[in-house]
Amino acid sequence: MSQVHILAMPFPGQGHISPMLNLVKHLISRSTSVVVTIVNIDSIHRKLHAATQTSPSPSPSFDQLRFAAESMNVELEKLLRELHPSSNFCCLISDYFLPWTQRVADKFGIPRVALWCGCAAWSSLEFHIQDMVSRNHVPVLELDQASFLVDYIPGLPPLHPADIPTYLHTASERWIQMIVERAPLIRQAAWVLVDSFSELEPQVFEAMQQRLGHKFVSVGPLSLLHSSSSTIALRPADEQCLEWLDGQAPASVVYISFGSNAVLSVDQFEELAEALEAMKQPFLWVIRPELVTAARPDVLPRLDESGVEQRKAAFLKRTRNFGFVTAWSPQLKVLSHAAVGCFVTHCGWNSIQESIASGVPMVGWPWAAEQNLNCKLMAEDWKLGLRFHQRGGVIKSVQIQKIIREIMEDHEVAAELRAKAKQMKDVARAAVANGGSSFQNLSRFCEELAATSF
Repeated sequence: MSQVHILAMPFPGQGHISPMLNLVKHLISRSTSVVVTIVNIDSIHRKLHAATQTSPSPSPSFDQLRFAAESMNVELEKLLRELHPSSNFCCLISDYFLPWTQRVADKFGIPRVALWCGCAAWSSLEFHIQDMVSRNHVPVLELDQASFLVDYIPGLPPLHPADIPTYLHTASERWIQMIVERAPLIRQAAWVLVDSFSELEPQVFEAMQQRLGHKFVSVGPLSLLHSSSSTIALRPADEQCLEWLDGQAPASVVYISFGSNAVLSVDQFEELAEALEAMKQPFLWVIRPELVTAARPDVLPRLDESGVEQRKAAFLKRTRNFGFVTAWSPQLKVLSHAAVGCFVTHCGWNSIQESIASGVPMVGWPWAAEQNLNCKLMAEDWKLGLRFHQRGGVIKSVQIQKIIREIMEDHEVAAELRAKAKQMKDVARAAVANGGSSFQNLSRFCEELAATSF
């Protein structure tokens, strides 16, 4: 059998690298003839990563992204000139958020496969961004004053302004123009692989397939494609928390993690800490070193440089009998543990899918990007958890206690959410099992890879 050589290029971020690596690992496991070359232009990766870590904004600036894209464009072309055609790549799998890779792939005559590392609903919203611009629904400049309803995007439920991804709230004209320009490029992709499963979002997949054909397919949850419960992470995980979980009662622990980039203000950190201490509910809290910042980063750039570190130590001492804090956890293993009763999450897509795959109800606490859309869908449409409805500002301890108690102690609410979570867990796992919807889509994709007949 001839070799099938794939070039893969993820967007340099935890939420994008993990799905890409899970996908290519699966493709390699399908056939010994598959070889994958993963592109990581290290110098650009470091600059973009540094920009996201030092900026007080939840995302890098337009100029930072433009610089990264232009630089990566040049470097990718240079790499392909060195490797192609001797490597004879059958396709380039690249993240949707690297749209310029379509032009590079076309230049070298290589089919591009776009990987969408989010829910299908978000992809439909991006695809129909021009409709939102035409109606003056983006950017959402004054959220408190906005009263319109986005009820015209195929496959999506009606969205209030607060449900629109936050990067469209205060986006500059250049940002909006960049998003509008990249949306049609998806039509040129040979395939669009979506890290979701069709049973979760049937209307969206149907609507997008009417526009893009059957090349727009579900292939997720990609985190379930392997028997291992290890998470692909960019930082080391502390597995001591698993031993602590072993000593807790079933479904008794509140697991709290805000992902790899979200931050909390000092005030918000203290309100959450106060709530956990007051409830005395067993908790496992992931507190990254950079989790807590001040409203002014020049005053309090990082938690370990402030007096908050001392208050944190005192909090840990007072809650040592029922709480556990770690800098990073093996999340899939944590969520799969019988002791975990709910997941307080920033609603990043990887976290939501991992929670679904583990059958754990969620408390949605979105931070940035499309997380507010994910949160809305999770709580209101899929009925897999609860959410805070407050728009901005600090969520007070009493509010935090109320919603966690509701999901952990209200027998009727808890039973309903856990039953729904268990049902969707089974559906998600069936989707990637032999004969499941995502499995079949991956099989069809692999058959075309082998035939190299895009």
